[in-house]
Amino acid sequence: MADSAAVKAQLCKTNLMRLGGAAAKAILDACKGAGIEAERRDCLQRCSQCNVAAIAIVDGMPVGAATGEELAEQIASLTP
Repeated sequence: MADSAAVKAQLCKTNLMRLGGAAAKAILDACKGAGIEAERRDCLQRCSQCNVAAIAIVDGMPVGAATGEELAEQIASLTP
């Protein structure tokens, strides 16, 4: 059974596809390495931000960066 107190990240499927394989893998690996449960969603309701930046919602708070690699670094830094 999953820990209900675990940190969760919502990732936009469209954003991951736009960023490409290596960046998307870096983001997913960063989540896994930080112990963050990653959920891929069709839309994060952030308007069209997924078309111009790398975005995620981590524990209800939007996190964004110019590139997928920068987003992966920000997510990795969230490790308690």
